[in-house]
Amino acid sequence: MRECDASLIASVTCEALLLEVDTSPKPGLVDLLSNGSHKDLNPWLFYQSALALEPYFHDFARLGASWKGKDSESLFRDVREIGKEAEAAMFKATGGINTHKGALFSLGILDTAWGYAQCQGIASADTVCMLASHMTSKSLGRELSALGRSLPRSNGERVLHRYGVRGIRAEVMEGFPSVRRYGLSPLRSRGGWRDNHARLSALVGLMAHVEDSNLLHRGGWEGLRFVRQAMREISPERCLEDQLAALDGPFVSRNLSSGGAADLLSVSMVCSRI
Repeated sequence: MRECDASLIASVTCEALLLEVDTSPKPGLVDLLSNGSHKDLNPWLFYQSALALEPYFHDFARLGASWKGKDSESLFRDVREIGKEAEAAMFKATGGINTHKGALFSLGILDTAWGYAQCQGIASADTVCMLASHMTSKSLGRELSALGRSLPRSNGERVLHRYGVRGIRAEVMEGFPSVRRYGLSPLRSRGGWRDNHARLSALVGLMAHVEDSNLLHRGGWEGLRFVRQAMREISPERCLEDQLAALDGPFVSRNLSSGGAADLLSVSMVCSRI
């Protein structure tokens, strides 16, 4: 058994959140050029939130390292307990504004799985994603079934009721398929995760394919189709940055923001480092 480097895992995860904000231009999303469709958000809030969450990413990794490979549902319950503490720290750092709630859910699970895989000497992006699925599939499956029969209490639950889209829960319980299909390749082949163009390429792939609950909440099927079509019309023969910058106005005018894809970009960055 190997030693788990929880500090490395936490550092990589925090940097992924910081780099997601820096990735520019991201139409409709907060970046270094625009606050997109968000009147209550700005880069500084995201930076404060990411730094506040870093100690908890360390805790997730240590939790995974201590797991003995049995009772994955109990492990997931422990992940959620740390997640509640992390969420409180996020809200304290941002004055009550939600910056990373969705990303925290995914990254907490991912870091726990990475901590375990690292100690076992089996760490790879595919293995960690499959461990995340193993940890969560039964619990989240039951949860989604129950949510479908209860009154919705959040935007994600309203999207589930209205559109039948299971959102980030399905992405996690299925082992982050969108990350493995669309997010990872550009980050591995276009200069690495610290390259802005590589991150934008990954984001375009995610936005073109993910059934983003944030988009559905803001714009319904019409908004989701608009974003997907816009991403699929991106030309490889023209400057990617210019094409995305030109879309910010149309996205903002429709109040569209691909927050789910942005969260999965952060997950993709972490996976590219495993």
